[in-house]
Amino acid sequence: MQGPMLTSTPAVSVVDDEWSALGGDAAAVDALVAQLDVLSGRLVERRAALRSTEHGSSTTVRAGLAADLSAAAARLRRLADVVTVVSTQIATDACVPLNEGMRSDRKWLAVHSGISFRDACVVVRTAELEDRFPDVADAFTDGQIQLGHADAVGGIIPPTLTGDDLELAITIVGDLQERLIEEAQKLSVDDFAAFCKKIRRRLDQDGPGDRTVDPSTVWIERTFEGRWVLTGDLCADDGALIATMLTERMETIRYRLKAEHSGDQSFVMPTERELRAMALRELMVDGAGA
Repeated sequence: MQGPMLTSTPAVSVVDDEWSALGGDAAAVDALVAQLDVLSGRLVERRAALRSTEHGSSTTVRAGLAADLSAAAARLRRLADVVTVVSTQIATDACVPLNEGMRSDRKWLAVHSGISFRDACVVVRTAELEDRFPDVADAFTDGQIQLGHADAVGGIIPPTLTGDDLELAITIVGDLQERLIEEAQKLSVDDFAAFCKKIRRRLDQDGPGDRTVDPSTVWIERTFEGRWVLTGDLCADDGALIATMLTERMETIRYRLKAEHSGDQSFVMPTERELRAMALRELMVDGAGA
């Protein structure tokens, strides 16, 4: 007797079909981008022509046509926001940032899309809403609220909350989703952000917190032309320690430079900021060597 024929699992086939369809979606976006490229060039030329010719239409007609274009551009931007957020979700699920050597989804998006790190954080926070607040996420993708509204909701939960407190806060905000969507539809992004901050302050039972005991934080970002920006917010002890170490090393460097360039009339002593940067580098190299 012939045994049963082995067939592929339907679910796998469906998944493969969805990924294949995604390639078609990418091609469709590329085609749309090409059309928008042509349109943007035409608009630039038309703007120049409008400025160089005498107006034949009435002021009211001109204002109405210009307003129509502005409204259409706003709808385009909103839809572009949705595509950006959803494509970021798909890329994150597929581990694209990790495969490209980026451990941070936000940093990957900033580099990949050519946007600022702050704007990338807005997109990623909105992309992450789906897990905590699905109704708000759906309201964004359905066009009921803007990207800024969705990001404001994503910032309600205080980052200091953990464990049971975090779960309780998520539950509380989750129960408010319908109200949040209603308010977002009535308020501007700035006003809605202020509304969400009030909710956040009520969730943060510890209040604004004692800044004197906050931990030290440091940011480092790469900027244009290969330069870097280092920013820090240090607690009292860390700040005093580092300031003392930098001051002592700056004096050492200043003494060394004077000795190395004694008699050199063209030598100019580095500025305080430059000396501080030199001191920081030497201290870090010394520490790494140790």
